[in-house]
Parts: sequence; C-alpha cells; structure tokens
Amino acid sequence: MRDAHDATRGYPAPRPRVRRRPCPARSHRGRRRPCPARSHRGRRRPCPARSLGPAKAVPRSLTPGPAKAVPALKGRSRMSEKVSFPVKDGSSATGEIVWPKQGGKAPAVVLIQEWWGLNDHVRSLLDRLAAAGFVALAPDLYHGKTTKDAAEANRLMTELDKPRALEEIAGAVRFLAAHERSNGKVGVMGFCMGGALSFAAAATIPELAAVVPFYGIPSPAPDYTRVKAPILAHFAARDGWATPAAAEAIRKELTARGQSMELHVYDADHAFANDTRPEVYNADAAKIAWERSIAFLKQHLG
Repeated sequence: MRDAHDATRGYPAPRPRVRRRPCPARSHRGRRRPCPARSHRGRRRPCPARSLGPAKAVPRSLTPGPAKAVPALKGRSRMSEKVSFPVKDGSSATGEIVWPKQGGKAPAVVLIQEWWGLNDHVRSLLDRLAAAGFVALAPDLYHGKTTKDAAEANRLMTELDKPRALEEIAGAVRFLAAHERSNGKVGVMGFCMGGALSFAAAATIPELAAVVPFYGIPSPAPDYTRVKAPILAHFAARDGWATPAAAEAIRKELTARGQSMELHVYDADHAFANDTRPEVYNADAAKIAWERSIAFLKQHLG
C-alpha cells in the first residue's frame, strides 16, 4: 500500500487495487537494500517484480512464428492513364496505357478489347501485361461506351467502323513504337472481337512484331498473304462462333506459304480467359494460355 509520501511523488493509488509480490530488493529480515529498479540518479523505474495487473494478450500478428504470405489484393494493381495518340488521317484516338514497374526501355503490346468495351476487365489485363514487363496500351474503340448487356454489346460491335478501328489500332502501334519507354518492338493481343481484329491487324499493320488472338475470326477475311508477324492463337473446343475449324483453316493457309502461326485449342468455352464471367471462365486453360502468350511476346519483342 502506498503512503502519502509516495503519492506526492506522482504515484497515485491504483484503482482497482492490485496485489503486489514482495520486492526482491528487500532481504528476508525486512531490511531494505537499494532497489535495482532505481537508476543511479535516484529516479524510480517500475520494479520488475511488481504485478501491473492482468496480463494483456499479445496480438496474434505480433507473436513469433513462421512468416505467412500476404494474399494479393483483388482488382487493379496499377492505375491506367488516359492517353491520346495520332491516327494516320490526321485525327486523334484515345485509350488507356499502363507502364511496367522497371525503368528503361521495354517491349510494348496493344491490347484490343472484347465486345463489351474498354472496361475494368480490359484494365486488369493491361495491369497483367505491365507486371510482365510490357508497356501496354488499349485503344478505346467504342469511344467511351461500355456495356454488360450481350445484346447491346452485339449492337456496338456490329456498328463499329472496322476500317476506322484498324486505323486506331495502327496509330496505337506507331505511338508505342516511337515512345521513349519502348524498345521499338510492338505486338498486339486481342480477345473475342479483339481477337478477330488482331488477325486483321496482322494483315494490315506491317510494323507488328507478334500477334496473339484469342477466340476471334475476322469477317470478311483480310488478305493473309500480307501477314509478316508470327501468330500465336488460342481457341476453345466448345466455341460455336470462333470455331477451331476456322482457326485451323487460317493456320493451314499461312503455314502453306511459310508464314508462322501456332494454334492451341483448349477444352473450354468461348471467352474462357475472362475471369469476370464465371459461367465460361476456365482457370486452368486461361493460365496456360496466358503463360504461353507472355513467353511468345517476350521471345519476339525482347
């Protein structure tokens, strides 16, 4: 129990009162030795033998133990930037661009949207390309419009000015090829409608160094004799729109002339790489296709 003298030193009696254990600074005969809790200047530190009340639980995250991996946050890992670039006819086009984390020059990829528009799923793919070391740009072919309705998406795709879209894609390719962050080599990757436009771009944009279409067939067919870049194509076995048979016909035509096209068909449905559509998403097929695509792009773009 503290006396009045202790209280004047700034040690008010605790409430509720706590029980103390005998201080080891006292001998067994009751005589007091200098307490080891006092400094050489006489100031009192808390005595290590006194109880400070019930022990507080140490937070679980602070207890020693093996380190655990922090789960990755879902969503976009980087923020895309709006960008404007010139088109051959003197006008301008817009899109969104993401830069790789590392400095210096990097290979570049033009990413072509699905028929839904330049939405968050496309932005997530831009992020993944940037994380893999590419400067990635997605031209906004619908000029600000997006939809989640299939009928509306079909209307937007049908009404799309395809020659103008290809001019905007070509403008994006030239913009990246000349950019100070680019090593000058540019590839194109597209999904669904973007896959069809990727095939068309291969036949109309000679600056391309690699082409990666996912489950898309252009109609009408472009002049495939003009294709210079190697192609890596991904198709789904259960796709009634972009059929594996149509993709195989393109491959045979190209390889017969000595042009390069590699075709992979997966036991999956159309749009199997879109992780925002659980009814068709196939995680295993998507993972393999993505890894093949990144390896192919790095092989041909540096």
